[in-house]
Amino acid sequence: MRCLKVKKRLENWTKNYIFWFIVAVIIGIVIKCYEVLVGYPIPYNGNYRLLYSSIVSILASIFALIFVILTISIQMSRKYTSFNILINRDTRILMATYLITIVSSLWSLQFDYYFPIAFLTITTFCIFSLYPLLHNMNFLILFDVGINNLSEEVNEAIDLKRDISAKNKILALGTIGEKAIEERMFDKLVSVLDIFEDNIEDTKYEQLTHTFEEIGTQYLNFANHISKETENKLAERLLKDIKNYMTSRIQGRNIEVLIEQIKMVKKLSMKFIENDFNEKHIIILERALFNNLEMRYKEDFSEYSILYLKDMATESYHKSLINSYIYATTYLWLIGITAFCEMNKLKENINKLYAEKELNEAEKIEDELKTVEKIRTSIVKQLFEIEKLVGSDEFENTFEKCKTVDIFPIQQKSKEFDDFKKEYLKLRTRH
Repeated sequence: MRCLKVKKRLENWTKNYIFWFIVAVIIGIVIKCYEVLVGYPIPYNGNYRLLYSSIVSILASIFALIFVILTISIQMSRKYTSFNILINRDTRILMATYLITIVSSLWSLQFDYYFPIAFLTITTFCIFSLYPLLHNMNFLILFDVGINNLSEEVNEAIDLKRDISAKNKILALGTIGEKAIEERMFDKLVSVLDIFEDNIEDTKYEQLTHTFEEIGTQYLNFANHISKETENKLAERLLKDIKNYMTSRIQGRNIEVLIEQIKMVKKLSMKFIENDFNEKHIIILERALFNNLEMRYKEDFSEYSILYLKDMATESYHKSLINSYIYATTYLWLIGITAFCEMNKLKENINKLYAEKELNEAEKIEDELKTVEKIRTSIVKQLFEIEKLVGSDEFENTFEKCKTVDIFPIQQKSKEFDDFKKEYLKLRTRH
């Protein structure tokens, strides 16, 4: 860990012009000391005019290279304001240093007094300064220009319902977002998140399924980069975006992609629990799973969400994260209550249809009833696993607390909890 911090600090230093100026001065001092102690450290043997003309040639070549790079960068940015963005204060100072050094070297050819070490030092700095210049220019293009360009391209692709094109643009924005997290440029990450949030509603169409799914994947990729050091700056906004995303409905979703995203949410939750993250952030992820499960609990992925909520509850209990444990257990009870109430309604409908001789309709509802029964059975099984872990007395206390948890906008009645608990007590003996 210490080596990584040293490496990161060194990387930050090398992006700074002052660092390279100090390095150039140190090299100049070393050359001067060598000259005083040994003699000329260069193969000119006092021919300073040859030295100055060489400096002019080197700096002129580098200056031309910088000019070409700036021209290409401006063309890549495709913005009328890109010249002002790229030719900023640092770039202007650096170009002025090049010009002054070139002119001074030419001017010195006309006189008998010379300052070779000074000119070598400045020339060394000008060469070294290429690294921070290119680095900063890359960041300007990537963050200031790239985000704006990609935002416009995403909007255009979505308006035209070009799913694959929009997905690729979202993927590119995701790459920029990950780089922003790596460089601790959280304001740039917020800009990317704003673009995602603005386009969530517009991608909830079957023609834009891949784009919608890619947004979710990028959200989870960002969240996976959250550490204890960055939790306070990243987690609040990002996890709420994930929760809202998991609540969104969309037709034609790829179930395999959805299952993979659910697995990523679970993995992220476990990481938060194991590393003692803020408990409220763990609860947000539990709510994300619950919202998605409550909305689509009859579909094939529901088994995963139910199992993962149980895992979150048990891990939170092991870590003494009581609120997280209570919320995860409450969500299991709520899904169980929903399934139990729907089962009763479906049974009434089936009996009514059989009485009216609507056999085909009754058979269809019976198939739906089997699906709901499967969910209820899964809930009972996972709740029983929790009861075995915590003990019957603690489980009873947990149940009473679950009845009082306020989960807006859900308003479950105490009687519904009690009715399903009777069902649970009746069924748990089978497990």
